[in-house]
Amino acid sequence: MWTVRLFLPFDDPVESLSDILEHIGDIERFLQDMGPVDLHNDRRTLFACQYALLIISEAANALAKERKHSARVFRGGISGA
Repeated sequence: MWTVRLFLPFDDPVESLSDILEHIGDIERFLQDMGPVDLHNDRRTLFACQYALLIISEAANALAKERKHSARVFRGGISGA
């Protein structure tokens, strides 16, 4: 199911993980029954998959930053702030 957001905030770890899982599912559906040659010849599907990978990458980076931030807080304070 498609969800509509005006922007992808990536400030909520649960939402970031949800975005990752959603877009992995999208890629799987886009590529169902396609081979490499089919994908190469279908620029629309190729672009859709690349866009989904971009969103996955941004959400994964946000999760990594949140994890680093949480680890600093857990160790007793935010360093460098």
